[in-house]
Amino acid sequence: MVKPFSCAFRSWVLVTLVFSTAWAQSVGRITGTIKDQATGKPIHSVNIVVKGTGFGASSNKKGQYAIKDLPVGEYTLIASHIGYKSATKLHVKVRINQTTKVDFVLTPTIIQLPGSSVTALLPSEEAERSHAFVAVIRAEEFESRAVSLPEVLAQTAGVQIKKLGGLGSYSTLSVRGTSGQQVRVYLDGVALNSALGGGVNLGNIPLSNVERIEVYKGT
Repeated sequence: MVKPFSCAFRSWVLVTLVFSTAWAQSVGRITGTIKDQATGKPIHSVNIVVKGTGFGASSNKKGQYAIKDLPVGEYTLIASHIGYKSATKLHVKVRINQTTKVDFVLTPTIIQLPGSSVTALLPSEEAERSHAFVAVIRAEEFESRAVSLPEVLAQTAGVQIKKLGGLGSYSTLSVRGTSGQQVRVYLDGVALNSALGGGVNLGNIPLSNVERIEVYKGT
């Protein structure tokens, strides 16, 4: 009775290994470097999103990023960062077991940040803001602690922070189980979400510039 069980187990392992090998052969990766157009220096914490997918990454201190295990195909990449104009790369091809290099050069823009408030709300409830439940977090509640904006928001009831991987990581906001793309983030009344879709990397917003945080969750 022991020998038949052993054979069945080996067959299962063989099937699993064959499946895993097939998967590994059908993906590739995208890497690159992101620099400032004015200075030529690398830019840290740039949000890189593969449009229409759940894949993305954030650049490290050297301006480098990597998006791994992308299925073979053709994609559109969007790079965004507060203080810079978003950049788009079209027709980026990912081939089996190959690395595609895609570099970005971002152009700086001027943003005034005298004392900012960050607001996040669901698009479907935007018209009913006056009836929405508001959680208010003031600067005095977090300014004495060495924490990031995602860490502060994570302590709010009904709010979840999702970290997406890659070389470095970036954090998006989820309210009541929604995806980061369903939540709109405003900085002094200006939407930070790209017009092409995608969530906002909350790690790009320094708490030193935040005076108040308001979260509209609806009723």
